[in-house]
Amino acid sequence: MSRATDPDAPEPIDCIEFNYPFPLFVFDENEEYVDVLTMRDNVQFSTFLRNLPEDHFISLSYPISGTLFSGELLEINNNEELAEAIEACVKDQYQGNCNFLLKSCLWNVESVTGISEVFQGATFQINDNAIAQLHLENEIYFGTWTTFYIGNALHLNIHFLENEAISDAWNFDWELSYVTPTNIQLTYNTNQEALLRKDCTINCELGIYEVCEEEATPGQAIFNLNNYTVCSYIPNTHDLVSPLQVTFYETESDALLGVNEVSGTAYTNAENPQLLYSRIVYLENEETLFVSEITIEAISCN
Repeated sequence: MSRATDPDAPEPIDCIEFNYPFPLFVFDENEEYVDVLTMRDNVQFSTFLRNLPEDHFISLSYPISGTLFSGELLEINNNEELAEAIEACVKDQYQGNCNFLLKSCLWNVESVTGISEVFQGATFQINDNAIAQLHLENEIYFGTWTTFYIGNALHLNIHFLENEAISDAWNFDWELSYVTPTNIQLTYNTNQEALLRKDCTINCELGIYEVCEEEATPGQAIFNLNNYTVCSYIPNTHDLVSPLQVTFYETESDALLGVNEVSGTAYTNAENPQLLYSRIVYLENEETLFVSEITIEAISCN
């Protein structure tokens, strides 16, 4: 996510640079969800902002601020100012796309400062719709991650929905003050920080949740099933924004009825491999969205 340096390259343009594509949620005057749109370039984005009704808003967290190459402070407080800033940038070429790195694997919250410690251990994930998911224990929340440059500083603008505690903790225009291929350091206003670490240990394409077997009981393992919610299939009937809850069961009938739930944090398998069932419901009203099978297996790691 760092910029490529080339001594023969032209001087960088001193402006705000978004990394396209990225999704934006649109809300009406009653703060009701209206649509989700994908922004693909500056022209589309500025045209969209100019045509957006004044009483509508989008999933960007203001203010957006940073220091340009010239040393001038840039501060954007609303959609109109953002449209003006985008239109002021004349692009010779599109520079970098951090979203590719953000979409690869998972990002675990390793440590936080100035943020509730309840989020330590949470996981961020970018789904196939380029929408950000926050996995907190067995709950899934949805929002947007939008990356751009202001001057030489890389920003990650986070906006989550439907939960005040999450919004208060994460809905800011973060500066990526330190980035490596496996670590992201987020900073906001010098007193809020979060270290995110890349995690590729769970392979959802495998279709099996594998955990190292216990040394004393070969063929058995203690499964944190909540960790596997990142592999949950979310059907296209989901509205893209409403938070979900995932629970686990030993039989399909129990999953359909929502009874005899097993531990999501410390489940010991009775067979190896073993078939379980996950039940996804809307967090607000517990309406069932989907029931599916998952296979768990204790494997030798010696």
